[in-house]
Amino acid sequence: MFARRKKAHSQEANGTNILLLLVILSVVIPTVGFLWFMTRAMNNERAAMREQSKELQEMHLSDGKRLVERALKRMASGSITALNEVNLTEAQRFHHLCKRGLADSLLCLSADGEPSFPFLADSLDELSLVEADEKAMALVNGWAPEDGYPGLLQAFERDQCKNGRDWYGRYIYPNLQLTALEALPSESAVFTRIAAELGKSLALREVPWPSAQHLSLATSLRQLGHPVEVQSESGIQLALDALEYPIQLGQAGVLQTSPSLKGVWRLLTEDRRFLLIFKTETIRHTLETAAQKSSGEYASAITVVPNDTLVAESMPVSAVAPQWHLAISGNALTAQTDPKQRGAFILAMSCMIVALIGVISTFAIRRFLAQSRMTQLRNDFLSTISHELKTPLASTRMLVDTLVDGNVKDPDKTRNYLEVIGRENTRLSHLVENFLTYSRLESGRMPFDFQAIMPEEVANQALDAMESKLFSNEVDLQVSLAEGLPYVRADEVTLCIALINLLDNAYKYTGATKAIRLDVRPEGQHVRFSVQDNGVGLSASQRESVKERFYRVNESESHGGSGLGLSIVSDIANAHQGELIIESLPGEGSIFTLMIPITGNR
Repeated sequence: MFARRKKAHSQEANGTNILLLLVILSVVIPTVGFLWFMTRAMNNERAAMREQSKELQEMHLSDGKRLVERALKRMASGSITALNEVNLTEAQRFHHLCKRGLADSLLCLSADGEPSFPFLADSLDELSLVEADEKAMALVNGWAPEDGYPGLLQAFERDQCKNGRDWYGRYIYPNLQLTALEALPSESAVFTRIAAELGKSLALREVPWPSAQHLSLATSLRQLGHPVEVQSESGIQLALDALEYPIQLGQAGVLQTSPSLKGVWRLLTEDRRFLLIFKTETIRHTLETAAQKSSGEYASAITVVPNDTLVAESMPVSAVAPQWHLAISGNALTAQTDPKQRGAFILAMSCMIVALIGVISTFAIRRFLAQSRMTQLRNDFLSTISHELKTPLASTRMLVDTLVDGNVKDPDKTRNYLEVIGRENTRLSHLVENFLTYSRLESGRMPFDFQAIMPEEVANQALDAMESKLFSNEVDLQVSLAEGLPYVRADEVTLCIALINLLDNAYKYTGATKAIRLDVRPEGQHVRFSVQDNGVGLSASQRESVKERFYRVNESESHGGSGLGLSIVSDIANAHQGELIIESLPGEGSIFTLMIPITGNR
């Protein structure tokens, strides 16, 4: 019988596994195909977007290049030519261009290409001396220290030689003013008068002094505590730095690096009258401003970089700026044109779809497994009922038929037959009660009525129900009920059923000499109902499985059990928010403990 059941269970399990495999394949195969298709689509999308991005960059760079060429041409011709048409001095042109921000600095050039402003001092010889120079040198040479600097300055004014120069081409009078200030106390009226006069001269736009002397005097005067502002001072200084080396004009209209100054660029105007000087930051800003005036959504992302800092996607500006390139900044493209962002969007959507398929598949497989398990449990339940009820009914019917036929004449044998019928009837009642309890627990229709009850009453009711088995000569029964047990919150009927099942298991799974102990005592926030026996015991794997429905330790020796007892006990313990604890070792017996929460003291 058990062999046939095992074979049937094995066949059902194989059929379930095959069906489960088909369900999994029906989900996995389309999912893999979808992922492959999306991967190919994403790669194609990325390739298309990269090509589109490249075309867009080339289009915007070409438009920017055209505007940069126009701006450079305008800088090299138009605006500079307009200044030449106005009657301005070289210094006025210099200050005007610096004020407009057309360049960081510039050199005004004479017709022979020599710098005319800013300019350095030239050494003088006797042939180039003028009357003012001769008078000034004579006053300085004839001056005695005891005469004082103010007197010397008055002599320069009296003899009208304030424009006199020394042999190095430097103007003598402003240098004498600075020397006088250095010798005078700063709080004196004479110091104030001379400083004001020198500061006023330095602030004039038209000063005939050499540019280097001009800036040097301004710096020294500031150090003496007298503020002075020199117009276009930074531009003049940059031009003087360039004049420290021989000037090579190069080709007109072409932006070139300075051969002498690092990070400085030059542009010779087409009329060869001005050499515009730019710092790297200025020329980059100027060219980018021109390039970003192009039309298009991404024009503002165009950058201009020197050749030594090229990026992957770039384009030479033009022949007029051979050492500069136009490029698109790294964050220029939006999500609509960035292949990485579009790819990430497609990947995210694919992951969401796959995740949705996974969730639906998991739910479907879990439902399928649950349904298969319920079908298996239902089949096991029906098989167990038919088998377990068939044995006592057949035995009872056979004995009843024997007695009815009058074949038994011995009163003692008749009594024995009736006792067997009674035991089978009791067994049948216990089986039916377990089946009903299982059915109600499984369907959630068990009528639990939780109240505060006394644990000893439950124990006594269970002992009374098992009286015919436990109170016999073959059973060594020990009962230990602690005094003053606290109330437990429990359903009296189902808790009694659980305890009867534990006692019945202890009776069935012990040998000829049965030693059973019932112990009820408080433990922490629970009352402990323990049933100990001297039976065959359980292994570790068996202890994990005995709580499962219809599980039997040894189906070949069923001991009249249905495999539902401990499953029912475990479900009842969980319903009471308690626990069933199993302690057992093979050959050393078992201890089954029900832990039920207390609800208060007496």
